[in-house]
Amino acid sequence: MKRQMIVSALLQDPMVQSLHHVKAIQLGANAISFKAEIEFDGPVVAKKYFDMQPDLVAQVQKNHNDPAALEKILIDYASTVVEGLGDEVDRIEKMIKQKDPDIKFVDLESN
Repeated sequence: MKRQMIVSALLQDPMVQSLHHVKAIQLGANAISFKAEIEFDGPVVAKKYFDMQPDLVAQVQKNHNDPAALEKILIDYASTVVEGLGDEVDRIEKMIKQKDPDIKFVDLESN
């Protein structure tokens, strides 16, 4: 069953901790809607986007005595992570459609 193949692929993705409320609905002869709630693995997501900002530690160390500067650095990092989650959802949606071209609609929610 393709649905189980997709669920297995999602659960093997390092960003995905667990899935909830998975539904695949046949809409027509060649059209399926796939819906799932994803529990992202917070530490894995945070590490990926931390590694993409190699100067983050230096910025924190340099500004650790300046609360306003430190707050800006942390807000910018959090914004990067949140934007990154959107990119992860887009990547996962694309992967699902590649695994089953009959899936025309993908609705992923962060749990």
